[in-house]
Amino acid sequence: MRRFLSAAFLILLSVVLTACGQGKPANFETSGAEPKSSGTEQTSAKAPSERVVKGDVTVYSSASQEVLDMLTAGLKAKYPDLNVHFVYGGTEELVDKLSGEFAAGNVQADAIMVGDPAYAEVLKNQGLLLPYVPAGADQVRFNKDPEGHYTAVRFIDVVLAYNTNLVKPEEAPKSFKELLDPKWKGQVSFSDPTKSGTSFVTVGALVQKYGWEYFEQAKANEWQIGGGSSAPNEALASGKAKIGIVVEYKYLSDKANGAPVQVIWPEEGPVIMESPWAILKAAKNPEGAKAVADYMFTLEAQTILTKANMHPVISGITPPEGSRPASELADIAFKIDWAKLAQEKGDIQDQFVQVVALKP
Repeated sequence: MRRFLSAAFLILLSVVLTACGQGKPANFETSGAEPKSSGTEQTSAKAPSERVVKGDVTVYSSASQEVLDMLTAGLKAKYPDLNVHFVYGGTEELVDKLSGEFAAGNVQADAIMVGDPAYAEVLKNQGLLLPYVPAGADQVRFNKDPEGHYTAVRFIDVVLAYNTNLVKPEEAPKSFKELLDPKWKGQVSFSDPTKSGTSFVTVGALVQKYGWEYFEQAKANEWQIGGGSSAPNEALASGKAKIGIVVEYKYLSDKANGAPVQVIWPEEGPVIMESPWAILKAAKNPEGAKAVADYMFTLEAQTILTKANMHPVISGITPPEGSRPASELADIAFKIDWAKLAQEKGDIQDQFVQVVALKP
């Protein structure tokens, strides 16, 4: 089923991410250099205060609704005649949605802000993105397409966490590997990689390091597997699970709201992803989408992301309370072969469903 839904997506996976190597996330750089020209004309941004835009703009995003509501309010204040509609969904859900819209020739989104760093590169190689360098993109420290097709807009990572009412600090596992210990049987929660982009990348990272035997043992250890990226956080906070493989920004929000949870920085390192922002060539309101892009890289918008416990991609902003600086996390990140991960996406999702007997 997953192979059918993502067929158009997978055709091009074998040719994407050629610039990505092993180790840090794709193009994980601290350089602020301007994108280089390669024969593709780029559109330069006017200062946000100079642009007058109106109409509707639709953005498909996997960011939390809390973030999207704050961004919507900020955009309305800056561009009162522009109506920005954020459509929320898990990354894999949005990928499937867009695949169907592209196939039908009826694309509804003007821009995307999803979790999977590889997806924007895939769309670029299909010729489906509009090159545009947002105002402020020169400040971005992380993944930027050299031709201006996409720019990392937020930094998200996957870590481990435990319920402090159910697990003592000295008993907590220190690594992903320790989650296979029989003492955690039936007590580890993990989201579905066919629904969550962060979960898919985590599965791929663990398979690259430990092989499919890892998830065969996870099945034998009766992990609680299912739902989108928030499912492990909810299971952990409610006490349905003792240990969770969680998205850090969701964990930080839960902890700030009083949930009995505590982070574990796994010995293998956090699984890091740089969420890309991109404008679709099929955008019905490209000028409006460019204005939104300009806003996304302002100090105001990047601070909003930090308030929602995500890491900013520009300098000069304090990291989320209770976390660590992005540069520090990058240094200890889980080592991933991103090109291999992209090429094997469909196979990994199908294999995972078979190995853990995941129910639809």
